[in-house]
Amino acid sequence: MVKGDWREQVVERSYDQKAIAENILAQWEENKFSLLRYFSKKSQKNNEATELILAFKENWQKAVKIASKLMSDHLGQYERHLKEKLRCRYIVAAPPHSQGKASVGSEYMCATLAARFPFLTHLEGALERTKTVQKAAYAHPGQRPGYEEHLESIKYSGPKLDLRKDSVILFDDVLTKGSTSDACGKIIQDATRSVDVIGIFLGRTQ
Repeated sequence: MVKGDWREQVVERSYDQKAIAENILAQWEENKFSLLRYFSKKSQKNNEATELILAFKENWQKAVKIASKLMSDHLGQYERHLKEKLRCRYIVAAPPHSQGKASVGSEYMCATLAARFPFLTHLEGALERTKTVQKAAYAHPGQRPGYEEHLESIKYSGPKLDLRKDSVILFDDVLTKGSTSDACGKIIQDATRSVDVIGIFLGRTQ
């Protein structure tokens, strides 16, 4: 069960599944998996996949459920790889930029994947933002939060674990430069001694 409330809404738009499918990457790069192409607002190239991701980031219920099913379906192709080769045993969500806030959509995604893959345990709220940082999408040039800033403003609040033989999956909504996910990975490894942290992203910035 994911704690928290969905974003209040009157009517949420429909999403063109075929158009979303046209922007599927399903791409591995080292230990990072990205599902969809993502174009930021600044690129002026918003497509249906980008609109889905933007709605997911705002915790719109329909978008979160569509994205979670899409991710679950595509990761199903790599179930054996995740379980046997990478030895993934836990899944956690990257925290939002605001202190004390929970990312309902990301936690729902993790819960969905844990239900789809029985070898995964969802550590809800295991990563916590202790200090608000600026959203990268709204940052001026040169003011985007970096690795060190994320490292200093996030803490591990999950259970005490010794994962010297296992790996953890980290879910985040968008992969751009990787500063957030790299910092989260470092924090997780320091806290759990995990072999590796595998990044799973709904979108990758193009």
